[in-house]
Amino acid sequence: MGKGEVSEPFESGTVSSGWLEELSLAGRVGISPSEWENMTPAAFNAYVRGYLKEQDAQQEIAAAQNYRLAVMVRSAVWGKRMPPYETFAPKRSKRSMTDDEMYQSVLALNAALGGKTEGG
Repeated sequence: MGKGEVSEPFESGTVSSGWLEELSLAGRVGISPSEWENMTPAAFNAYVRGYLKEQDAQQEIAAAQNYRLAVMVRSAVWGKRMPPYETFAPKRSKRSMTDDEMYQSVLALNAALGGKTEGG
């Protein structure tokens, strides 16, 4: 089998796409398939949230470094002052999920993991 090819069990369509997406996400955040198989959904979710927070922090650091570099280049080349950093990288507002969005997310995760719903 060549690099990037999918093995036979996945080609047969017996595995849900939600499961494959979760395994793909695990790979992107640095979790091996065997580690992922031994994690609970809550532990996996916590790991992914931590990974995403670290990515956000790294993006903010990179933006600040780019801004500092731009300040140095602009002042060296044109001798002008730069506008404030906030004009280039405004703070992102965090939006909370509504109860309905949270419920729909739980239902989707439950369905992806093969869970059953009771009473409706």
